Amino acid sequence: MRKDIEAGRLPRRYSADSAHLWFRWLDVFCFAAVYSHTLISAEGRKLVLEKFEEIASRRAYGDGWMAFDVVSGFEDLMTLFKDRLYLGSSRYLQLDLSRVFHDVKPRVELYAAGLLRIEERGDVFAGEPVFCGSRLPVRHVGEMADRGETIENIIEDYPGLESKDIEFARLYFRAHPAMGRPRKAAESSVAAQTASR
Repeated sequence: MRKDIEAGRLPRRYSADSAHLWFRWLDVFCFAAVYSHTLISAEGRKLVLEKFEEIASRRAYGDGWMAFDVVSGFEDLMTLFKDRLYLGSSRYLQLDLSRVFHDVKPRVELYAAGLLRIEERGDVFAGEPVFCGSRLPVRHVGEMADRGETIENIIEDYPGLESKDIEFARLYFRAHPAMGRPRKAAESSVAAQTASR
C-alpha cells in the first residue's frame, strides 16, 4: 500500500493533525479485496481503487454508505452487502466485496473496539499508544503476539489484559509498524567508520 500511495495510485488523505494518513472504515474493505489478490498489477489496482472511489462518492449521501465511521455503523453497512456487490474495473476483473465484507468484518470490529481501549499521552512513552489506565505499550504486546507468544503467557505477564486486547494489539502492531527516519548520508558514514574501528 505504501508504494501505491507514494506512486499516486492511492490518494493521500490526512487526519486533522496533518501528520497521519487517514482512511475511512469503508476503505479497509476495498483494500482487503484489492491487496489480497497478488495477481492484480499496479495499474489494475489503480483502476479498481478509482472505481471504488467513484462508487463510494456517488453513494456517499442518502443511503448510509459513509455512516461507517463508528462501530454502530456496521449495521448500516451490512444492509449494503446483504446482496452480492461486485466491483468491476474491466470486463475480466470483478471483486466480490460482499464476500470480503463478511471475511474482514470480525477483524475490523475487533480493531474498532480496541481503538476505544487505548490512549496516547505525552507523559507516557512520548505519546506511544498504551492501553487505557496503564503504561503498557500496545505495540509491545502486539509484537509479542506476532512473534508467536501465546495469549495465555501474555495474560500471565499482564493480567490486566484480556484475550481480545492481545488480538487487537497484534492487528495494531501489523497496521502501524514503527517508522523511523532514514539515516542521512553523513550519519551513515559516521556509523560505518565507528563500526570499522
